[in-house]
Amino acid sequence: MSIPDLGAEGQRRKMVGLFTVAGVFSALGAVLLPFVAPALRRHALPYIPTTKSQVDAIVKLCRGRPGPFLDLGSGDGRIVIEVAKQLGIPSHGIELNPWLVFFSKLRAALSGPDVFKQTSFKMAELDERILSKASPTARIISCEFKLPGREPTQQIQTDGSRTLWVFDVDANHPHLADANNNNNNIDKANDPRVDAM
Repeated sequence: MSIPDLGAEGQRRKMVGLFTVAGVFSALGAVLLPFVAPALRRHALPYIPTTKSQVDAIVKLCRGRPGPFLDLGSGDGRIVIEVAKQLGIPSHGIELNPWLVFFSKLRAALSGPDVFKQTSFKMAELDERILSKASPTARIISCEFKLPGREPTQQIQTDGSRTLWVFDVDANHPHLADANNNNNNIDKANDPRVDAM
């Protein structure tokens, strides 16, 4: 059995097809890489979209609380945007993945000018510096992941197996805990660790 001669036109079609397939796979890889790359970091936290029931539970937990809302690991921004829509308070998202930050900003812009003005998204590392600047009345709500070294003040099951972890900073703040153990009063007005975000 011999291989038929494709001629010049057949060779050109074969090369165009090969380059088309290579281009499609390269584009797919470029789009997926930003979502896979966080798994290669030292502290790998994958992108797990928040469910509607989790968003509703978070909005309910934030209702009536003073101050702005901060979502650490904000992903696609759905929680930040929904809090801004329903509660009308300034809402901020912190995310490692630059593609998700871009997507969050785009979603906020498409949600209307009022929501866009109430929201902001930026890239930053989640570390002790961010937590140490939270005011003692701050509430941290985590979807799926417990904060290392901190005890939750509340745990809520949503969607059967999905968990929200609630951390009230005043219950976990090391400075406040030490002061309470020593029965000392804290002068919050002069405490440099009680800065607003």
